[in-house]
Amino acid sequence: MSSKFARAWIATTAAALLLSGCSAAASAPTGGQPSGAPPAASGSPGATAPASRDLAVGAFTPANGVSGRVAVESADGALVLTLDSFHSGADQLRLLLVDADPAELASCVPEAAATASVGGTPGGPASRFPFASASELGSTVPRFAAVVVVRQHRDGDPDCTEPVVAVAPLTWS
Repeated sequence: MSSKFARAWIATTAAALLLSGCSAAASAPTGGQPSGAPPAASGSPGATAPASRDLAVGAFTPANGVSGRVAVESADGALVLTLDSFHSGADQLRLLLVDADPAELASCVPEAAATASVGGTPGGPASRFPFASASELGSTVPRFAAVVVVRQHRDGDPDCTEPVVAVAPLTWS
């Protein structure tokens, strides 16, 4: 992904998250369904939950108090990030989907790689974060390389947005 496209993606996704009530500093996830459960249905009592399927999966190697599994799902054309058995220790953290090689993310997330923020520290065994709608995605789904957990502050380095706490490389189906 080019740096120009990454910055445009950041702006688009950040705006969508703010409009949906899920800011980068949010401390409560949307959802909280058990692992593998479809999202809650909305509308009338007869409404059915939207169909979803895993597009990519990964796991955090336990580090710095962070552990758990992650999946990028497609639900009615939108992307949703699902965390399962996720533990974040005592820190307020932020989750990013990045297009950089996970091996390159040793200590910080480069500005151009900070593709999209999807929420704050989840509270519970399973959490779901809306990431992008079908209209924002168009006909292609970006194949992000990893989900990265970062601390919620800037460290002053102009080439590094925030220090990396843990990385979960993604395997796409």
